[in-house]
Amino acid sequence: MIAFFGSGIHTGICADIRIEPRTGEGIEFVAQNGRVPACPACLTETGGRSTTLESGPVRIRTVEHLLAALICTRPHATVHVSGPEIPILDGSAAPFVAGLPQATDSAVPPRLSCRREIRIARNGSVAVLSLCERDEEPAYTVVLDYAHPAMGDLTFTFRPFADDFATQVAPARTFALEEEVPDLFRQGLAAGGGLHNALVIGRDGPLNPGGMRFSNEPARHKMLDLLGDLALLGALPHAHLRIEKPGHGIHHALVRSIAASL
Repeated sequence: MIAFFGSGIHTGICADIRIEPRTGEGIEFVAQNGRVPACPACLTETGGRSTTLESGPVRIRTVEHLLAALICTRPHATVHVSGPEIPILDGSAAPFVAGLPQATDSAVPPRLSCRREIRIARNGSVAVLSLCERDEEPAYTVVLDYAHPAMGDLTFTFRPFADDFATQVAPARTFALEEEVPDLFRQGLAAGGGLHNALVIGRDGPLNPGGMRFSNEPARHKMLDLLGDLALLGALPHAHLRIEKPGHGIHHALVRSIAASL
């Protein structure tokens, strides 16, 4: 059993989580008042800043970074949670990956066969899932278009069944633009956020000591979020995927569309 402890980036409430192997398939969260499986049916809308799962009285927030780490390392797991939000740690999935036992090749990541192409447009975001042959290597691409002097256009492509999640995606931190921060606090969000667990980008670049971990770290973090949201399917689609202006809203719509097409 592996344990982590820390505060949630949105609620600021500290919680500990304990992760243990699961004999059944998939990922399940266990709280004091019940259980909630990581699946599309348990998705609940929270304004697009994170992914929240809800079933009956159980509601667990900001599950995406942990789900990305699990689907790419230990796809069958039970997560015991002591609070309402998964700890943000350093804002990335790297601490989760480092703390989990090394996975076997047969364990990661499971593949999901898709039956049809899917195209979704929502609030300026576009997601396109294209089918590929069985022996073709799937690739996921995210394209960010920020009208911001320190960011501009950022793109990142990841091959989920061939590239190394631990080094290419997991270290990328959650991020926000400096001008967004006051509004986030007014909305009651980012109560536990700071430069220790988020990349904050000002007009002249990152405010964090040391700057970015990658030149396109925000795009890599969007890939991290995408993988975590796709994990709700129980496997990653064996398909090509391109998302312009990615975010949890378009990710959730895509996950629901894929689930409905199976």
